Amino acid sequence: MSDDYATISNFGSNQYDPTNNPLTYYLSTDLDNLFMHGGHSQKIGKYSKAGQSYMAEYCAAGWDSFCEAGSCDTNRSFPNNLENCGFGGDTACLGLTQGEILIKNTAAKKYLTEMLNCVCEEQPFDPTVASSPMYKEWVKTSHKPCVPIYEVNPLTIDNDVVMDKILTKPMIAPVLLLNIYNTMKRKGTLPHLNGTKLGNYYNTNRMFSSMGGTGSTRPPRPSPAPLPRPNSRPHPHVHPNSRPRPGPQHVHPNLRPRPGPQHVHPNSRPHPGIHPNSRPRAGLHPNSRQRAGPHPGVMNLSQNNKWEDYYA
Repeated sequence: MSDDYATISNFGSNQYDPTNNPLTYYLSTDLDNLFMHGGHSQKIGKYSKAGQSYMAEYCAAGWDSFCEAGSCDTNRSFPNNLENCGFGGDTACLGLTQGEILIKNTAAKKYLTEMLNCVCEEQPFDPTVASSPMYKEWVKTSHKPCVPIYEVNPLTIDNDVVMDKILTKPMIAPVLLLNIYNTMKRKGTLPHLNGTKLGNYYNTNRMFSSMGGTGSTRPPRPSPAPLPRPNSRPHPHVHPNSRPRPGPQHVHPNLRPRPGPQHVHPNSRPHPGIHPNSRPRAGLHPNSRQRAGPHPGVMNLSQNNKWEDYYA
């Protein structure tokens, strides 16, 4: 019994019609859309959220002549509805032409790898047409905003038309370029961009070069050994980094004397035979008894003249 009924998408005028292709909404003027699609077409035209979202997904799947024609639109009267710019709160998407908005939205769809705090829902492009294709829309799951994560393939990025257009005018998507840089740097894949157009941009841009650029896959070069100081000659008994003093070297009194000739401080003058703390007497005390031999405080200088024998 159910085989006798047709589904609504295959019933009557709801069957696929080329005029219901969303590209006809996007590439036609508002007046042409009124004749082809009716009065509701003003809500889903090329400058609407549905129109901008569907066209970005279409061009992200493959850039063709329709996308190239859309990127040449110089109209600045409408905001980027995918960036919530309707109230002028997001300055990052103000001042762009509709063609630049298409490039930015296409890149955001193409390079997206993960979306945090949001889920993807599909909506029909034209709710009045049963066979209308679907477009994707991100919906928040909590009070937290959606956080996109972008990344590119280093092997194919040089042949990417969308990235070429962004690098021609980086102000189209500066936040997206920063997001790609941070993501690939965090994952350790940033050096793979060396030699690519995007990698050269990261290395030559002042902001990204101050952050380290793409880094280098080569090991760091070893630093050369320090050169010897000119006119320097190490002393045999002095530390190589110290400057030798002129004249004989001073020896600490607590050090054990080395064999060989001893170095005496030039300012010291030993007393010839008398203890330096003794006071010479003029004679013997009248009550003292004279001892045989020399006075105990005086030594015989004829025995030895070494400085060890100066003290009795």
